Amino acid sequence: MTLPSMAEAAVNKRGFTTGRKVRFADCDPAGIIYTGAYVDMVNGAIEDFFGQALGLDYYGFITDEKVGLGYVRYATDFMRPGFMGDDLEFVVSLNRIGRSSIGLEVKARRGDDSLMHTELVIVTTDLVTHAAIPLPPPLRAALTRFQDQSL
Repeated sequence: MTLPSMAEAAVNKRGFTTGRKVRFADCDPAGIIYTGAYVDMVNGAIEDFFGQALGLDYYGFITDEKVGLGYVRYATDFMRPGFMGDDLEFVVSLNRIGRSSIGLEVKARRGDDSLMHTELVIVTTDLVTHAAIPLPPPLRAALTRFQDQSL
């Protein structure tokens, strides 16, 4: 599978943008997105960010390279409820490139309405020893290119 180049990805000054329809399984009995579903949606947006904006294989890091991409910080503010059937836009922005971590921000919108704002830190780990490791060079280079493109 050929991943799109960064030039083909939906990247602008706001960050990388991807979409997702809210499904029945994402909602509580009232049809409102439940909190845990947002964690899954944010992770999906980050997987899209890796593939489409960075041109990297998210799954390959985990399965082939044995590099973990775990969250060490995850903080979310909710502004409005999301509902079953909504078409959401997720915008992923890069806040920081560290030695072994990446600071990201993910915002969810429905049209002009801001629904959710998450700030998170991903740490790269060795999946054998479970210790933090420096960002792999291909990841650091892709993040730096993205950061430069987003300025």
